[in-house]
Amino acid sequence: MKKQNLRASYQRSSFQTIFSSGHQLELTKEGAIIPQYRDKAESIWDHYFHSNEANRSFRYFLDLPESVIEKHIQKGVKPRLADLYKGMGVYEFPSSAIEDGTHFNFNGDVAADSYHKTDIDVKLLKELGVQVYRFSIAPTRIIPRVHDHTPGKEGIAYYNNLVDKLIENGITPMVSLYHFDVEECFNKIGGLSNPVSYKFYPNFSRICFENFGDRVKHWSTAADIHLATEGYSSEHFAPGYQESIFSGFLEYEAIHNSMITQSLMWKVYNDEFKEKQKGEVSLTIDGVWYYPKDPNNPEHQKCAESARMSTFGLIAHILSTGQYPDEFLEAIDRTNKREKIRVDRARQFTKKEQELIKGAYDFIVLNYYSSVKVRPMTDEEYEAEPNLKKRDRGFIMDLHSTTETEVYEGFLNILRWFKEKMDNPKIFIGENGFPEEEGIDDSEKKIAYHTGILNKLLEALDENINVFGYCIWSFIDTLEFTFGRDLEFMRNCGESFVSTKQFPDNFLLGTSTGAYQVEGAWNEDKAESIWDHYFHSNEANRSFRYFLDLPESVIEKHIQKGVKPRLADLYKGMGVYEFPSSAIEDGTHFNFNGDVAADSYHKTDIDVKLLKELGVQVYRFSIAPTRIIPRVHDHTPGKEGIAYYNNLIDKLIENGITPMVSLYHFDVGECFNKIGGLSNPVSYKFYPNFSRICFENFGDRVKHWSTAADIHLATEGYSSEHFAPGYQESIFSGFLEYEAIHNSMITQSLMWKVYNDEFKEKQKGEVSLTIDGVWYYPKDPNNPEHQKCAESARMSTFGLIAHILSTGQYPDEFLEAIDRTNKREKIRVDRARQFTKKEQELIKGAYDFIVLNYYSSVKVRPMTDEEYEAEPNLKKRDRGFIMDLHSTTETEVYEGFLNILRWFKEKMDNPKIFIGENGFPEEEGIDDSEKKIAYHTGILNKLLEALDENINVFGYCIWSFIDTLEFTFGRDLEFMRNCVDYKWVKYWTTFPDIHLAAEGYGSEHFAPGYQEPIFGGHSDYQVLHHFINTHAMAYQLYNNEFKEKQKGQIRLAIDGTWFYPKNPNNPEHQKSAENARISTFGLIAHVLSTGKYPDEFLESIYRTNKREKIGVNRVQHVKIRPMTDEEFAAEPNLKRRDRGYFMDLHNTAEAEVFERFLNCLKWIKEKMNNPKIFVGENGFPEEDGIDESEKKIAYHTGILNKLLETLDENINVFGYCVWSFLDTLEFTFRRDLEFMR
Repeated sequence: MKKQNLRASYQRSSFQTIFSSGHQLELTKEGAIIPQYRDKAESIWDHYFHSNEANRSFRYFLDLPESVIEKHIQKGVKPRLADLYKGMGVYEFPSSAIEDGTHFNFNGDVAADSYHKTDIDVKLLKELGVQVYRFSIAPTRIIPRVHDHTPGKEGIAYYNNLVDKLIENGITPMVSLYHFDVEECFNKIGGLSNPVSYKFYPNFSRICFENFGDRVKHWSTAADIHLATEGYSSEHFAPGYQESIFSGFLEYEAIHNSMITQSLMWKVYNDEFKEKQKGEVSLTIDGVWYYPKDPNNPEHQKCAESARMSTFGLIAHILSTGQYPDEFLEAIDRTNKREKIRVDRARQFTKKEQELIKGAYDFIVLNYYSSVKVRPMTDEEYEAEPNLKKRDRGFIMDLHSTTETEVYEGFLNILRWFKEKMDNPKIFIGENGFPEEEGIDDSEKKIAYHTGILNKLLEALDENINVFGYCIWSFIDTLEFTFGRDLEFMRNCGESFVSTKQFPDNFLLGTSTGAYQVEGAWNEDKAESIWDHYFHSNEANRSFRYFLDLPESVIEKHIQKGVKPRLADLYKGMGVYEFPSSAIEDGTHFNFNGDVAADSYHKTDIDVKLLKELGVQVYRFSIAPTRIIPRVHDHTPGKEGIAYYNNLIDKLIENGITPMVSLYHFDVGECFNKIGGLSNPVSYKFYPNFSRICFENFGDRVKHWSTAADIHLATEGYSSEHFAPGYQESIFSGFLEYEAIHNSMITQSLMWKVYNDEFKEKQKGEVSLTIDGVWYYPKDPNNPEHQKCAESARMSTFGLIAHILSTGQYPDEFLEAIDRTNKREKIRVDRARQFTKKEQELIKGAYDFIVLNYYSSVKVRPMTDEEYEAEPNLKKRDRGFIMDLHSTTETEVYEGFLNILRWFKEKMDNPKIFIGENGFPEEEGIDDSEKKIAYHTGILNKLLEALDENINVFGYCIWSFIDTLEFTFGRDLEFMRNCVDYKWVKYWTTFPDIHLAAEGYGSEHFAPGYQEPIFGGHSDYQVLHHFINTHAMAYQLYNNEFKEKQKGQIRLAIDGTWFYPKNPNNPEHQKSAENARISTFGLIAHVLSTGKYPDEFLESIYRTNKREKIGVNRVQHVKIRPMTDEEFAAEPNLKRRDRGYFMDLHNTAEAEVFERFLNCLKWIKEKMNNPKIFVGENGFPEEDGIDESEKKIAYHTGILNKLLETLDENINVFGYCVWSFLDTLEFTFRRDLEFMR
């Protein structure tokens, strides 16, 4: 049964989804977020998450695995009403697990970034087909300057734009005026518990009605009042007041004031706007239905009703009558008597307030998620409960005994309750949803939940309960306040997982990698490959490839679009943009190669453990020819490489994983590159012998082999600088790569023949060839020329290899295309050397199965004459098609996969096929999990269709189980986020700039910003002391436990400024300069060298102590001696009095700056016995917007010249770093200083 007038919709709140442009995310090198408010005021949630008040509770949805609970968290002792919010229980991380706070590193600083993504959000809503979108307006954005009540133009503009866009797309806006985000400034005076809120919110609502009321017709004044006030007696919700002090007092005041405030807001609309705007104003009530634990026990029944009347019923009753319900007052009175409390903890509404509140609503917004069973507290539980409000309520919740059916029935019960108690008011279901834990798919439960709820909603309509709309929470994943992002109510994709049970029992599911992309150890136990050479030389083309949706702003700012499309552009679904030459001189933006990669060469055990945890049946990897035969000149097998692969294969089999091996994955030996690589027939002689060594050493256990990977892609580098070996396209295209394809096909057939003739009978294995497939659609499917072009594209890529393998000859389409270009270009040589009869016999049928790699599909059209003339690459002229990289839909990508499988079935007589690679890449740092899930779901569904059509597919591998080096794509693309564990760090710094880091303990100008008149000269010295002790302990730890094995080094970073005497001829100035050195960088150096504070430092402290009559020792564990009293200038900061010098910041010449760098190094050499020194930071800042490039160049030239002098003087400097390769947040200087643009 379908109710046409029921509005299906989505909703969310401002704090949970909107990123303020006023919260400028100032990231330090370490990623610390420092908000600056511009377009909005600070809310209590901003403050809560940015302060230490945020309680680190971990809430879970019923079925968190016990293993997780046991390992990481401890069960909370005391249940709370807030625990039940959205159906959650509470577990708390033990203190040892939360010191760094990283497990709870979620706040609303960015949230879903909706403040900047109106168009995207509305597009998503339109695609979902919703009729209404319910969102909240942030008061802090509408009135960012509370002191003068000035409306925020930026915030109003944002919401106006959102409302307009919704209406343009046929979506009705529904607005909540408050969703938990009170201004932080109110928190300083008690927040909602202070009646001053009466004055703010009616004015705030008036501004909203004035600016948006002409289009918004459904308003809600406040959300979930009894929940919103939880934080007034709990540290688990903003503002986070301590429960043992304020519970049972403050939150009741907050409820009292909130009810008055919401009524005043309703009255503003009713009196000033309703007649003209014709809208309605509601109040939002959060409802949990309470069942008696024992339905036959009268005490349990009474307890359940009391629970209702102290939560949602409390708000509903006040709204209906203007008074507190009797059950609520009786519960408070009962506790007061028991606790001998003689004050009125629930202030009664005055007669005037009752008249204001009663009936101040046009409809009710009801939020519902779950139901729960309750029973009365025992005396023991009462005594153990410190929270007074919970003692008032007097019930204990059983969070785990409610069935799904009771949850659905509870929804209908609460609707019936409102019909009975509030005379059947108009009701809009504002929130309803089922959360999934992050990373856990509960789609089936979610579908069942919504089905159950919606069926009960239809029953309610049949019972004439006046429900007129329904919203799911939420159309996008939001920040669930203190639940962080652990819960996902909507993954914004129709996500479903294909069960592997639907595949045949003998179907292999696994994952793939390539040797160069994961092994690393580039110069250990192997020869140089073409990719080693490519990345280590200047031949590596610095292209930036992106996956479809790189923001235009990024493109415009940083990169320029490549003029010429290439087939390689489509590799794994990518387009190409190129950095302008001015940006790539040093190559640091593209500093990725396979030297380390995923370091798999050293991490066999870790890799196999990850594979086992993933539950794969097969692991497809490649063997590096350069590792098996590192000395090509004598063909001697490499023992170390053979041992590595033997160990890997053994470990896989021990863990129940089938090894599948590719004998070539783009990594030709570099020595071949000097004679033309694969384009030289000499490769015939090398690879069969290489394969024989592999079959001999591994064939007893490996039963599935692939001779070569993606031949038509592997040969791209013979006419393109964008793929190894990187030959220049204007010279070699249309010649060299065809020779490479020709030779590769012969070579792979010879490798197949080696196995077939020498090993197959004994080892019982199979040998394949890997083909990379992209399905080509005609751009215009009704245009015969486009259709012909699409088929030509297939036959010049994957079809070319498949046809040669089937017939031993080139396909007609391929030869015709070359002939056509030859005639047009008047070329009279044979650019595709025909296979001899003997070669044809060798190649034809030289495979046992096909490994097919598939990532994407693309649409093509014929080249125009102008495009042909503008294309310098002869091979691309031969192919004669232009790819449209962005018009292919997701459905076409999935259908293209099925099409290519059908093509192989038809053209190659239904060969055995193994899907060797398939995956969806994410850009580094961008989470596209939803798209990835949708992609794999779509592909696997099509794979199942292929099996139903009897296409002979017997296995499937995802690329890849770990993030690999994607050749010229570097690490910008992540197919799998099994993080590479970088454990090859050999230089460690314990602390940076200790004497600077301690500044904030005696100054308001550096974090943590202790007030200098109080703390300066005390706390900062204590911090220095602790820093040095901690450094020494870390040094000892490494030295005793790790140094022998890891061979690394520990250092301490010292910030050095060289101090000159203002008057170099004045002895007092000379002494002052030395004192300045010894109280800054020299202080740390001296302590590090001697274990003691320097005398000069202690004397300066004693001098100040004597003058100020300070009788405490401000430095720990040191002896001090008297010195003569001296005059110094008046200075309120005690530490600066100790130092006793003034700096002249503007009188140092450039030459002196360079010289003092040298002096500083000489000083360290003399005072610390010439230690090893690494210059960790050096740079020249430019003011924001001011170009001082010439000064910067002169500065670095001067510094580096002095650095060379230090080497001449045998100062032991072994490294130098410029600060910084990227503009960073310069702490209290913010971004006013730019060290690198």
